[in-house]
Amino acid sequence: LLKSSLKSTVGFWKGCMLWALYLKNYFNLNPQPIDGNTMPELSEEELGYIARQNELIRNYFDNYSSEVKRYLGVQAQLPEIYRQIFEDYVKFTELNNHFASVKMTNELKLPTSYDKDLSNEETEKLSEAVQSIIDSKDLSAFIELSF
Repeated sequence: LLKSSLKSTVGFWKGCMLWALYLKNYFNLNPQPIDGNTMPELSEEELGYIARQNELIRNYFDNYSSEVKRYLGVQAQLPEIYRQIFEDYVKFTELNNHFASVKMTNELKLPTSYDKDLSNEETEKLSEAVQSIIDSKDLSAFIELSF
């Protein structure tokens, strides 16, 4: 259950970055306000909590194999892509000041591996792919989505 939940969470993280990629490309020439951003300015205490939470997740990735071996007696590994998506998502949230001050689509910043100029056709395909995954309610499908 934990592994399934992690897979869905990793998919969610990647889906957020892909949606930002879509918004940035679709509204490139005509920036629009981002409606519904509920992230307030975070206090130092809240930023510290996020940093500690991120460190716990990194430790989970670092120790997963040895902990499974110790407690279950089997070899197991998490896909390395999970860690990469996590690190990209951390960078994404930091680049955007945890979304406290992002008001317009042209203000969105993406990690290097996601910051791409898409053609109109690619942008439309991305939108369709994102919507299809959301409709399926299987957020883990974002992990395999390439753009």
